Amino acid sequence: MICRNCGRENSERSGYCSFCGYNFANYDMSLPKAADDDSEVKQKLIISVLLFVLIIILSLILFVVIRLGDNKRDDSETYYTDETEEEEVKSGGIFDNFFGGDRGSDDSANGEKETKDAPQEIESVNTIPPAEYCAAYKKYINESQMPITNAGFIDVNGDDVYELVLVGDCEASGNIILTYGESGIDALQTNRLYFNYIPGENLLCNSDGNSGYYYDLVYSIENGKWTSVASGTYSEKYGENGIELDSYGNAIMEYTWNDQNVDAKTYSDRFGSIYNQEKAVVAIYTNDEAGILNKLSLNTVELCDNYLVHFKEDKAIHTYDVVVSDVSWYEAYRACNERRGHLVHINSKEEFDYIIELLYSKGLQDKKIWLGGRRSYNDEKYHWAAPYYDDDRYYDDSVASIEDDPVYRDFWLQGEPSYYSDDGQGNYFDERYMQMFYSSKQDRFVWNDTVDDVLSVIPSYRGQIAYICEYE
Repeated sequence: MICRNCGRENSERSGYCSFCGYNFANYDMSLPKAADDDSEVKQKLIISVLLFVLIIILSLILFVVIRLGDNKRDDSETYYTDETEEEEVKSGGIFDNFFGGDRGSDDSANGEKETKDAPQEIESVNTIPPAEYCAAYKKYINESQMPITNAGFIDVNGDDVYELVLVGDCEASGNIILTYGESGIDALQTNRLYFNYIPGENLLCNSDGNSGYYYDLVYSIENGKWTSVASGTYSEKYGENGIELDSYGNAIMEYTWNDQNVDAKTYSDRFGSIYNQEKAVVAIYTNDEAGILNKLSLNTVELCDNYLVHFKEDKAIHTYDVVVSDVSWYEAYRACNERRGHLVHINSKEEFDYIIELLYSKGLQDKKIWLGGRRSYNDEKYHWAAPYYDDDRYYDDSVASIEDDPVYRDFWLQGEPSYYSDDGQGNYFDERYMQMFYSSKQDRFVWNDTVDDVLSVIPSYRGQIAYICEYE
């Protein structure tokens, strides 16, 4: 053993240095001491490095959390006008979102969000005032050549413009459904009369057909224009011996969806996937007993606030024929149709005065003259009857009926229309047809309602019946 005091070598078992007497117990005699010291230093170094790395990781995590919070606040205050833009921002890589990585040279094309200080606002829907689109609808109606038996508003897409349905005079005529946008009116012609729609969801379906051929035509409105969404047809299958039947005796149907042949289940599934029939509203209701088309779902006068007249507004003076003949109202109605005219409609004070002067000029103050007004037997509102059709349909089914409209109010005899009369013997008669006659008490021509075959009730009128045909 080497003495640390004098540096001389001693026996390994010696407790003291034999040269200087130094006590070897005052220090650690193990030789690996230097190696142990090196190991301890290395351990401390490793721990320091690990702590440093842990601090770096924690710092990064804290930084990420802070940026996430900022992004959420930015998202809540950033507006998008296009869903695809929003998706592209959300789909960017994590480092792109956190550290502003380059996602393309064209910021707008790659969906870069606007900052909080300059948000991109949602594009607002153009508000079209009722006065504007109602005036356009009115002009369309006045210029239309289609016979219109009814009309009313529906709301297909939930915007500020209501769609106007013009109901044709028969199944084959169908409907014209008007909408209005920045480019003006767009008209959808339906096949036959039946259709339904889903209010506010921008879907309308023309479902109808006959003679073994049927269809479901789905439309929506895009930028003020009617657009086809999908179309399906199904029809009876014909073979060599005519219509092919299944084992139950029912006609076998062939289906197409968007011009592709499909089976019945596929047709039903595809139709149902875009159009929920349970949410659909039927716009037109037919009263089978009376044979008339009733009002549609919304009231045109309330919506347009007198900007719109349902049907053709005609205050002009036309050509008239006065025919003296002992006929019923229906016979006069048909006679005018055969002449390619119609039983007269009086639409203004000017027209009324003109016709009165015509009657005076012909000396017809003693005649009872049929007019074109009538009412359905289950209704107490008079309207001008539709020309050319022998049924209960009306030409002008406006809210203000003939007896209520201020234009006509002064034309009626006091107490008229009365809707029925009696013969003093307990017999009552339903009065549904309009007639004009000269009242000597009032010294003027007045309107009255009476029965169709007035001579059957008042035979003394024989030789005094006349009617007026009007030609456009």
